[in-house]
Amino acid sequence: LVEYDAWSCPEVFAARKALVALEDRRKKAERHRRYEQELSQLGVRMDPLGEDRDGRFYYLFPGDDRIYVAEPSPLDGAESGRSKSPSKGSGRSLEATDPLKLQAAWWFYDSEAETLQLIRSLDERGLRERALKEALQREFDVKNLAEKVEEAKEDEVEWRTEGHEHIGKRVRRLFGKQGWADGSVVGWLPADDNEGLELWHIKHDDGDKEDLDVAEIEEAVAAYESAMAAEAEAQTPSKGGDGGAAAAAPEEDRSFMQ
Repeated sequence: LVEYDAWSCPEVFAARKALVALEDRRKKAERHRRYEQELSQLGVRMDPLGEDRDGRFYYLFPGDDRIYVAEPSPLDGAESGRSKSPSKGSGRSLEATDPLKLQAAWWFYDSEAETLQLIRSLDERGLRERALKEALQREFDVKNLAEKVEEAKEDEVEWRTEGHEHIGKRVRRLFGKQGWADGSVVGWLPADDNEGLELWHIKHDDGDKEDLDVAEIEEAVAAYESAMAAEAEAQTPSKGGDGGAAAAAPEEDRSFMQ
């Protein structure tokens, strides 16, 4: 509140009043910004970007580039009805979801190619999908996505799945103090197809993938075969009956596995 006094002319009073109003709006905007920031960090409430023609809701969560999709179950759709407006904020928020609606199935798009395909597949003739497409285009640079997808296609390697004795073999990669990792040879790239460099494509048991050259693949195959031989020897009873001594030697040979 700005009080008028005898020393203030109308112009000064109006200016003071406008300044106070401006400062008040600034403080309100700052409080709102802090509120939104704190809310986003909670991770318990997030409005969907939009909805497609089949009633699936699309979400983006802070710190995660993946697009999450929630497909309501028949019970979910019957309980809540359909969103009347496709605009952001009109759908159900996670905070407002009751236990019945938690039966929705969830999945996500996590690659650039999948994200680009999703955006391109949305039909702009429908209100819901047009709004969803516009929301996704605000979040993702479609031109940049397309360029990255094309570059990935050009760099994509066509691994052969037959034609070499190592394909299908088990391997063990040794990483010094960090331990070891087992995997399988799932692909082969002949030197003639790769500018003179022969490679083998490895898929580790934990899901990681790796490409090995000639020396690395030979070492990995030998390491796995050696480890399996040591295990087999450890399980073989000693002819002399000295089980303790027989068991100790293989344990020493397998120390790299710790």
